Amino acid sequence: MGLCPLAFAILMTIATVLPARADLFVVPGVIVSMAAGSSVEAKDQAEASAKEKAFRRLAERLVVQDDLAAIPSLPVARIDSTIASVQVLDEVITGTTFDGRFNFRFDPPATRKLLAELGLRYTEVQSRPYVVVPVYGNGGEAVLWDDPNPWRAAWENFGGTGDGLVPVEVPLGDLQDVIAVDAAGAISGDRRGLSDLAGNYDALGAVVAQALVTGNPMSGGASMALTASSYGEALGQPLSVRLTQAPDEQDTAFFERGVIAVLQGLETSWKEANAVQYTPASAIEVRALASALQDWLLIRKELEGEPLVSGLRILTMQRGAVKIAVTHRGTAGQLQNALDQRGLSLLPSPEGWDLQLGAALGGIHGQALPAPVSPTLQDRSGGQSAE
Repeated sequence: MGLCPLAFAILMTIATVLPARADLFVVPGVIVSMAAGSSVEAKDQAEASAKEKAFRRLAERLVVQDDLAAIPSLPVARIDSTIASVQVLDEVITGTTFDGRFNFRFDPPATRKLLAELGLRYTEVQSRPYVVVPVYGNGGEAVLWDDPNPWRAAWENFGGTGDGLVPVEVPLGDLQDVIAVDAAGAISGDRRGLSDLAGNYDALGAVVAQALVTGNPMSGGASMALTASSYGEALGQPLSVRLTQAPDEQDTAFFERGVIAVLQGLETSWKEANAVQYTPASAIEVRALASALQDWLLIRKELEGEPLVSGLRILTMQRGAVKIAVTHRGTAGQLQNALDQRGLSLLPSPEGWDLQLGAALGGIHGQALPAPVSPTLQDRSGGQSAE
């Protein structure tokens, strides 16, 4: 059944309110070179190698660090069962060689099934964005907005800061940012200043990433002491890492390695807090507080999009509230955190649990909820069946 014009307009409004979320099941840019007895054999072997590399990248993105070593060497046919699409770009074929770049999209349900069969802890819960505050020091006064700051330049030039489980925004360094916080304030943890900076980008919080460098990275042999602390919504324990510049490693590559170390540290903490094994689901009764039809549609859309939620059952629908049974994986606390990242607030109440739009999304008011309807069961496929 098609959407009526009003419902379509509401959903289009919702789409403009919600922040864009990275597709965690897309793995782009897998580069492979292969030589074999013929070009056909080379391409077949290259594609098999690309699939193995892509699955490994996906696992490193989703699976907790301690479980990565438990991933066995999987036959390509088993990986194939999780792949939704493959795109080959920039291929160069000779009589016996193949060079190319592959983009993969993995099928979420099939991937979840495989990870569950392997007994791995993983998460698809994405954090709302944080703003990074790259403070640099090399023997003198620490700098943030002033140049030269090769540490900030490394963050600005690094691609993919918004693609992972913990998206990070790099501030522009404009007048608003400079007024919000300086290097000394960032180092001392000036919460008001860091909150103002995060507010400039509608970010959940700020991550102060400080790089103290000894030596000259442009001439080689330097070392870098990295610390990263989160403010606002905490991201676990502060990160502390020391890197040594490799022989013949360019200064830009050295600083890029530091960026990667910080991002990996943030994601490791996030995964440890949010990872679940997709064991049998639990159910809780929730009262969705919605003063308008648009609010209920937005709440339902986010619930249906959350991977921890495996089913929704409407119990009653009244003006101002919809009572539903939510089937979910993980703990109630993990579900709370996952929904918080989607702009929903799930809190305990005397009657069980209350769910409402959080500050990140606000309410869209206008049309009242419809009259009560009969209970229905909604599954992941979007169909409905009687209880």
